Amino acid sequence: VLDMVMDMTIKELDVIGNNSNAILHSDQGWQYQHKRYQELLKENNITQSMSRKGNCLDNAVMENFFGLLKSELLYLQKFESADHFREKLEAYLKYYNEDRIKIKLGGKSCKSKLRITCGKAPPLANTPASGSQQAAQLSPRAAPPAECHDYKII
Repeated sequence: VLDMVMDMTIKELDVIGNNSNAILHSDQGWQYQHKRYQELLKENNITQSMSRKGNCLDNAVMENFFGLLKSELLYLQKFESADHFREKLEAYLKYYNEDRIKIKLGGKSCKSKLRITCGKAPPLANTPASGSQQAAQLSPRAAPPAECHDYKII
């Protein structure tokens, strides 16, 4: 199992490069705790993130995301193959990153909230009162909301 995990990680390092400063989230499987695996991550500037045993709060953002992923994708269907699963996972990640609304964002998706927060104007809309084109006032220096994460498959 360790060799398989090492091989997959090395293949992905070719994709993301070794100066990406990526964070790799995992469970506490023995392969992720192995010295060889941890050295591979360190050599490639990847920060390892995993919860301590019995304490999901250490990694609460990822634990929450994985819970949503399971309940909104994994448990709802059967997958015909690994390729079918990857296709559905990529579609889910696009939905999650761009369209899924969140209460913490005032019922907006991350994509629409980022547009407003980071100074990218939403499309102009006719206002019923004046019939003129009007855009929301934007703050060009504001940071993206903490609730928005850009999850990707690597």
